[in-house]
Amino acid sequence: MPQPALAPFGLRRPVTLLFGLPLTVEDFVARFDAESTCRSDFLSKYDNHDLPPPARNADRLRWWSSRYKTNVADPLVKLAGEAIALGCAVRERTTLSDLGAAARGDGVVIVVSHWKGPEFSNDDFLTGFNGSLAGCLEAVDHPLARTILQSMRPQHRWLPFAGRIPLNEREALRQSLNATIQDQETAGDLHYELDATRQARRRDMLDGWLQGLIRPGNRLELFDGLHAADEISRAIWAEFTGVLDLTICTSTYLGDHLGRAAAQRFRTVQFLELQDFLEASIRISLVLTLFAKSELTYLEARSTISRAYTRVVDTWPLQRPRGSISE
Repeated sequence: MPQPALAPFGLRRPVTLLFGLPLTVEDFVARFDAESTCRSDFLSKYDNHDLPPPARNADRLRWWSSRYKTNVADPLVKLAGEAIALGCAVRERTTLSDLGAAARGDGVVIVVSHWKGPEFSNDDFLTGFNGSLAGCLEAVDHPLARTILQSMRPQHRWLPFAGRIPLNEREALRQSLNATIQDQETAGDLHYELDATRQARRRDMLDGWLQGLIRPGNRLELFDGLHAADEISRAIWAEFTGVLDLTICTSTYLGDHLGRAAAQRFRTVQFLELQDFLEASIRISLVLTLFAKSELTYLEARSTISRAYTRVVDTWPLQRPRGSISE
């Protein structure tokens, strides 16, 4: 897409939209064909296993049959066009270096992409995982490791035949993210830890203990692969004092990490829950329009639209769609 001159509508700070998801069928097909280091975690959910074998090789058919075009690409393409008309810079096929180049000065950077969270998908378990988990965890002196090992062993009770069935290795890892244990990392702390933060913190530990057996979680998906929070932090220029809007699912963990690493030098906006890209594109378009045509700051414009949007949705007679944004 062309990169227009900024601020024709009086934007007081430059705004850049970075798209880390495919907007065209060509990019969609390419992301399915990407090598393992750059494979798309987000697009794995659009791999339609119900198609007959010959058709499953036709990646272009996935673009239509999976409704990716309708539910993701079309709303984001429309958003890109509206942003350009307002004087924003737009970049497709965003890489980590693109993010670094945009995050400098006092501008606004909006990242529209996918955050691979702490949850374990079946694709996360690599060859060699089965049968290796217990041995790896036995070498770790940590309450979480001990809890996982215990959940994989029968827990006998006093009554005959009342023992608990042990979990398999995959289910043991999945349940460990929410297990009720006192982690030594938070021992003695009085602050409240969000469920999402606890899950992400535990997933980081498990990724470190089980390298080579599982694909890591807590990663931002861009066109050059999946990136950990510390990689993203290092990519952002030390001179950046603007706003980083993380329009990605469950991105609180990433936003908190970036803020701490930068000593709150810049502001981050992130989401707690899953989001729908159609709703996200509408919200961002409204925010950009208000920011461009009023005296409000970007954060004020975003807050105003959020409150107004919430009022409309809460008073709408129909049920709120699943997966919608919650701020």
